Amino acid sequence: MNKRIIIYFSLIISSCNDYQADSDHIPQRTNPIQSDFNPVTLDEFGVPAQNTDQLLEYSSFNIGYEYHSKQAAWVGYALQPEMVRVVNVREDSFKEELLIPQEYRATLADYSNSGFQRGHLAPNATLDHTDFSMSETFYLSNISPQKMDFNQFGWRDLETYVRNCVDNYQDGQRVFVFTGPYFEGSLDSIGGSNLPVPTGFYKVIYEFNDLNASALGFIAPHDDFDFSKAQQYLRSVDFIEVLTGLDFGVNIPEDLENQLESKVSPVCELPSD
Repeated sequence: MNKRIIIYFSLIISSCNDYQADSDHIPQRTNPIQSDFNPVTLDEFGVPAQNTDQLLEYSSFNIGYEYHSKQAAWVGYALQPEMVRVVNVREDSFKEELLIPQEYRATLADYSNSGFQRGHLAPNATLDHTDFSMSETFYLSNISPQKMDFNQFGWRDLETYVRNCVDNYQDGQRVFVFTGPYFEGSLDSIGGSNLPVPTGFYKVIYEFNDLNASALGFIAPHDDFDFSKAQQYLRSVDFIEVLTGLDFGVNIPEDLENQLESKVSPVCELPSD
C-alpha cells in the first residue's frame, strides 16, 4: 500500500476538538448501538471543514447539519463489500430527529401533499446491513425534498453505481462517500417549516486500496439528471468544494489530497452515452 495512504489511515484529527456547534443546548445520543461494521469516523477521515451547526453521529453515518436550510450540509459514510452484500427488506420509518432543536428541524408534515418525495442522502438500500442502521436512514436529518423522477431514477441509479462498485472490492476495503444538497439562486420551499428545495445534490467518493487511491465527484441537478449520461455530471472534488463551501478529506496528507481532489478518477466503469 502507498506509504502516504498508510500515514493517512493512522492520523488522529484535531478538528473534532475545534467543532463549532453550540453543545450547551444540543442533546446527545447515549449508548449507541454498535454494528459489526466500522462506520466512517471523525478520527479516521475528518469532518468536512465548515462551520455546520450540529454534528449528528449514527451507527453507520455522520451528518453535518445546517439550521438555516433545516437539512444536512453533508452526510458521510464508509462502505465495505460485506455491508453492501447484505440485503434487507425495506421498512419505511420516517421520523423527525428530536436531537435537533425544534425550530430548526424538518417535520413529517412539511412533506405531506408537497409534491416532493423524502429523498435519502445516506441511502437506505446501501446501509441496510442491520435493521438498526436501516432504520436510522429514515431520520429526516438524512432526508431532503426530491422530485419524484429524480429520486426514483437518476439519484437511485447513482446510489446503485456506488453500491455495485463497492461490491466488486475485496473484503475489508472501504470507499468513503460524502453527499448532500446544494442551493443556488431563488428557491422553492415546502411545508410550514419553509423547507427549501435544493437546486441539486452532490456526491463525493474516495477510494483507497492496496494499489492506488482515487477520488471523484458528481453533481446531480434537480431538474435534469440522467445517470445514463454520467460523464456529463463528473466533477473534481475541488469543484464540489467550491460549489458547497466544504473542505473534504481534511485528514489526508496535503500532497495526496491535492493530487486526488484536482482531477476526476472514476473508481469504477461509468455508463456511456
